Amino acid sequence: MRFRSVSFPIMLFYEIARLGIILKQGAASFAGSLPISWYAAAGTLVLAPVIIFLIIADEERFIGWLPLLCLIKAAAVPSFAVFLYRTAPEAVMLVSAGDIALAGTLLAAVLCIAGDAFVFIFCLGRHRRVCK
Repeated sequence: MRFRSVSFPIMLFYEIARLGIILKQGAASFAGSLPISWYAAAGTLVLAPVIIFLIIADEERFIGWLPLLCLIKAAAVPSFAVFLYRTAPEAVMLVSAGDIALAGTLLAAVLCIAGDAFVFIFCLGRHRRVCK
């Protein structure tokens, strides 16, 4: 009897929560102030949960998609880090003035960095173990 891994369903839950947090943060902004890249990238955020769902459905058939998932996560971690770097000074200024909305966004970005790094490391290790 083959036991299913619990890690992929947990990662799927994380990805769906991450998608909701990111889209909620963007929707909370004034729509006219968002750059075109936000609208273009919003559709591609669904790619990681779909890949994880496919792997949950049939791991042997879709395990070849793990390198793409690793690439997505390898790109996500530095992009969130750049967001933190560029936004932190403004957030400190706004928090000292009493506005904590941007601080919540920065906290979400830190959690996404940690989650994406975990998913990247897990998928990289899983791919190395399966595809020897």
